[in-house]
Amino acid sequence: RRRRLYLTFDIAQLLASKGIDSDQLMPRHHDPDKMPTIEEKKDPVFDIYLPLEIFDDAEYDCRIPEEWISLGLEPGSHDRKPVPGRALLPTDDVLGHEDPKSRNLIYKWTDVGVLDYDKETKLYLVHKTVKNGLVRDEEGRPILNGGITPEG
Repeated sequence: RRRRLYLTFDIAQLLASKGIDSDQLMPRHHDPDKMPTIEEKKDPVFDIYLPLEIFDDAEYDCRIPEEWISLGLEPGSHDRKPVPGRALLPTDDVLGHEDPKSRNLIYKWTDVGVLDYDKETKLYLVHKTVKNGLVRDEEGRPILNGGITPEG
């Protein structure tokens, strides 16, 4: 029952209902021209962000990363499809790759397909979906098997 209930929740709406702007969750470069003084009693001079690793306790996860990725496998198929998910990503892909902490970026919750998991960095590789929730490459072809093609 809870699973069905949780599927109806929207992370962006839940955060907004608590007064949290998702765009403010991402750390940014400091703007030296707008650094408040102690007398101004404005926003803190130092970052208020804590590394995600502090909260990333896998002990209580219901699945290990490999099990999540394997959800893209269908019986009888050798192709692994992307696993549907949501990720907080920049709306500008080019600037987002060049400078993810740019003050000019806007971050929004985005539908993605989870393609792969890197054990060393403990990061998931995701790709934004196109219309109808499909995960496609630049030529419009489906992205399968974590994006690895016979050509490499």
